Amino acid sequence: MSRTPDVERSAQRASRSALKTTALVVGVIAVIAILFVLSVGSGWLILPQEGTEEPGQVASNPPEILSITPSTDRIVPLSTVAISCYVSHDDVGHLAYEWSSTAGELRGSGSEIQWVAPDAEGLHRVYVRVTDLHGGIDELSLALFVRSNTPPVIIGMYAEVDDDPGWVIPGALIEVYCEAVDEDGDDLVYAWSATAGVITGRGPSVTWTAPDETGLHWITVDVTDGYDGSARRAIPVSVSRGEPPTILGFKLEPINTRQFEPYDDGWVILGEKSCSIEVLVEGDDSGFTYDWQSDRGEVVGDGPIAVFEAPPTGTSIIVVRVINEMGSEASGSVRIGTWSFSCCG
Repeated sequence: MSRTPDVERSAQRASRSALKTTALVVGVIAVIAILFVLSVGSGWLILPQEGTEEPGQVASNPPEILSITPSTDRIVPLSTVAISCYVSHDDVGHLAYEWSSTAGELRGSGSEIQWVAPDAEGLHRVYVRVTDLHGGIDELSLALFVRSNTPPVIIGMYAEVDDDPGWVIPGALIEVYCEAVDEDGDDLVYAWSATAGVITGRGPSVTWTAPDETGLHWITVDVTDGYDGSARRAIPVSVSRGEPPTILGFKLEPINTRQFEPYDDGWVILGEKSCSIEVLVEGDDSGFTYDWQSDRGEVVGDGPIAVFEAPPTGTSIIVVRVINEMGSEASGSVRIGTWSFSCCG
């Protein structure tokens, strides 16, 4: 039986619709296949691999200690030194520090601590172990040398003005020098002061401007080495408006000891022993008056000769002011160090 034209047209339309549906499905499958190939090639698809870390676990290299640094390399017994540990790590905020030492005392924790040196000289070590959260470890040690400090020594102190170092007129400028040495080779700091007048400059040499006030004035220097070592020296300078007496020098004699002799720019005497000090003045001294002073020990005298009794230890500066009838004065000083019984046998 033959088909009518309407039935044939309906069959053709159904066939074309099926073909379109099949083409669409094939196209979608092709697109999905292409995307899959591209994702694998470009790294989009991340497949689980054997041996990878669990979610939340962060891979880390072990810590590496770059250095252990002390705050100073000059360490005296019982001094405190700050020590810092510098570490390279991905997570420096989660590191554990374990410190130890061969001697001394450790204070604090973390990457910065303090080490209190022992009371004896010698070579010591401080150790640190650094651990991260994954068990990574690094260790390092630091050598620290402890030695006692030797304080500076003032060899001499001088004040100069023209040809008359013992006195100046008001307002005069004086160059003042301090010669000091340090056995350890430390850098020295000089701190100057005066009972009157103005000091300008710094270091071992300064300038002193004399005040308008006449009389005896003291210039003092303190020398420090930065490690609690220090030395002090002072010299007197007279300010006068007229020609003062001329002091030629001093004559010293022991009284109750044989342990008395010149030393450096002064003298040394056995502790608590005595000596006489005579000031030598140019010309007729009948019109002069004398004023004796000492910063240590005891000095007694009202004329050109005085008696000095040394203290048990230390260094004394004995000063005499010589004043003429016009009121002009000159001053001179003697430096006397003290021996102890132990150093003299």
